[in-house]
Amino acid sequence: QADAAADAAADAEAKTELETPAAPLDPAEARRAAELAELREIEAEEERR
Repeated sequence: QADAAADAAADAEAKTELETPAAPLDPAEARRAAELAELREIEAEEERR
């Protein structure tokens, strides 16, 4: 399961990089992007079950 979580994290990071070409300067935006990536990771993990 650790591998699946790592794959989901990598997938979420890849999607985040594609959707946000430049790193947000606003700390709130950066936090929001990180939360969205984490949410995608959790949802991807749930789909695998």
